Amino acid sequence: MVLLLACAAPDVTPDSAFLAPSVVRRLTTGEIDNILGDVLHDPRRPAATFLPQDVSPPFDNIAVSQVVSRASVEGASLLAADVSSELAAHPDRLAAIVPCAVNDACYADFVHGIGRRLIRRSASNAEVSALVDAAVTTHPGDPAAAYGFLVEVLLQDPELLFQVEREPAGTDPIVAISSQEAANRLALVLWGSAPDDSLLQAADLGLLADSTERARIASAMLEDPRALRQMQAFHAAWLGYDVAPPGMYLFEADGLSEAEATTIAAGIRQET
Repeated sequence: MVLLLACAAPDVTPDSAFLAPSVVRRLTTGEIDNILGDVLHDPRRPAATFLPQDVSPPFDNIAVSQVVSRASVEGASLLAADVSSELAAHPDRLAAIVPCAVNDACYADFVHGIGRRLIRRSASNAEVSALVDAAVTTHPGDPAAAYGFLVEVLLQDPELLFQVEREPAGTDPIVAISSQEAANRLALVLWGSAPDDSLLQAADLGLLADSTERARIASAMLEDPRALRQMQAFHAAWLGYDVAPPGMYLFEADGLSEAEATTIAAGIRQET
């Protein structure tokens, strides 16, 4: 299947546009950390502690070079348990993401809301009911633990760990992406994170289907601090100054020491 880029100009046609196949790409540890921070208010950036990193200089988000391994599956499980435990240890963070008092009154609302941002699509009522039933059965009478369970399960969902674009029914190999998928692409490219409620609302209203509105929304997103974070991460990967393993600093080709490279890196961060 080939997908038309949602932000393309309206006069771009399948005959004139460069069309690339839609692939399933695993999110990078940096993107997962951004999502954990932006959605769950976890500031620790723990993903690299548990998930194997893809080394494909200069960028780590190249789908064809990614490998799904047993270590990545087990790491996702360990990361989810760690984040859930951290959330339980900080009731203020849990209270900030639960749409009512931390009780059993709004499990479904919680999954619909937080789940939409984590897995980057709306869960069906059947999916929500099954997840809530499992939480209640596993942790009866303990809402805090039940919410932790819900988070732990959502964090292991393949649609959080991977960028997935579903193929619609039909035989046409060229299709336009949905508004939700457009929001996902914008958020991942410009913020390295999940869509926020404002972007999801724009998708629901159909604004991302209009090229003028897309441009306005993208411009506003670039003014957000999350865009600066993403720009700094892009330059860090491109120029190699945040690569930890010795010998991988791109500056070394110019005879710079690691100390000199660090100084230059600090200047680049300040400029961006």
